[in-house]
Amino acid sequence: MKYLKLHNSDDNGVIIVNKDQVTAVVSFVDKQKRLTSKVFLYTSCSIAPFIVNETPSIVIKPEDPDFITLHDAETNSVIVVKKSEISVIDSIKIGASMKAKVYFCGNNDMQPIFVHESAEKIFNLIE
Repeated sequence: MKYLKLHNSDDNGVIIVNKDQVTAVVSFVDKQKRLTSKVFLYTSCSIAPFIVNETPSIVIKPEDPDFITLHDAETNSVIVVKKSEISVIDSIKIGASMKAKVYFCGNNDMQPIFVHESAEKIFNLIE
């Protein structure tokens, strides 16, 4: 097990998180316009997603083999997702370009997301 030392966005207090329980980390701009992250854990952890001061690439390193980095189709913000939490990747045409809609297993509070990456590219990242 590996633990992550993160900082609560409200008061900068330390939050220790078991990395194995992280399912997704999403870029989040707080009320002060700071780039932070919303951390999603398995629902069995009985804690709602929470905001930390660190960016997604600090919480989960880009080279981590258990996760992939995607980009929100609307805002281009970073979304880091545990590969094993993805249940379906659907090709979606938005405007003139092909995007993907990613669905999750239900082990977390993540709603389906639209991302810039194509279903084929996500498949290659997972493999």
